[in-house]
Amino acid sequence: MRAARTQHRGMEYRLLGQMDVRGRSGPVPLGGLKQRTVLASLLLDHERAVDADRLIDDVWGPRPPAKAIVSLRAYLTNLRRVLHEPGVPPRIVTTSIGYRLDLGQDFFDVEQFRALAERGRRSLDTGNASGADRLFTAALRLWRERPTQEFDLARGHRDRWEDDRAGVVEGFVAAALDLGRHTEIVDDIEAQLRRTPLRETLWCQLMIALHRGSRRAEALAVYGRAASAFFDAADLAPGERLEETYRRVRAHDQTLEWSPVRVVEQLVG
Repeated sequence: MRAARTQHRGMEYRLLGQMDVRGRSGPVPLGGLKQRTVLASLLLDHERAVDADRLIDDVWGPRPPAKAIVSLRAYLTNLRRVLHEPGVPPRIVTTSIGYRLDLGQDFFDVEQFRALAERGRRSLDTGNASGADRLFTAALRLWRERPTQEFDLARGHRDRWEDDRAGVVEGFVAAALDLGRHTEIVDDIEAQLRRTPLRETLWCQLMIALHRGSRRAEALAVYGRAASAFFDAADLAPGERLEETYRRVRAHDQTLEWSPVRVVEQLVG
């Protein structure tokens, strides 16, 4: 899916891809890696203040230079300058604890992704597949590539974001299957499985999509592919849900077939 570029009046912070910050006049020059790391640390914990010791550790690790605090203050001064916009309060605020990035009305792609994902899940849970499809699509378009790889401090966040993305893809696929788009959704499922091969739900969805697209032999072969993926990656066997889906496909279970009735009910309900 093509990445989205949101029109926003404030600053835009993006980590779902290479770190990118944009102001009203265009890209913001963030400086070198150490200065960018300071901003990334503040952005990842923007809901609370980050003390100087933590920032120094994020930038230099356990053996910082003797004048690390001097360099840190210089980085913060530079960031305050490049993030400044007329009529907007300072974005980097000094507190009694340390420093905090005040997003205010600014845009942060990670938070926007989560908000869209939550709205999409609610729509799906209430049977609104069309609404869920739009919301999940908007969420996935925020991903330009894999989350920023330039900061070691973001490693744990990246794992969670990737897991969240896989969950959104599952929701997106579920909505597409409800809407009868089983043929076109196969490539999206395959792409996500290459990223996260241990998502049992995705393997089940792939089996159903292929089955509905009259590709029954391929659908049945999905079970073997999944079994190999689970064994190779984690020495695991397929779960009960995958077993059950395989049995239903093999038995020509009519309840697996797509029906427009539910979609019509959603549109008129």
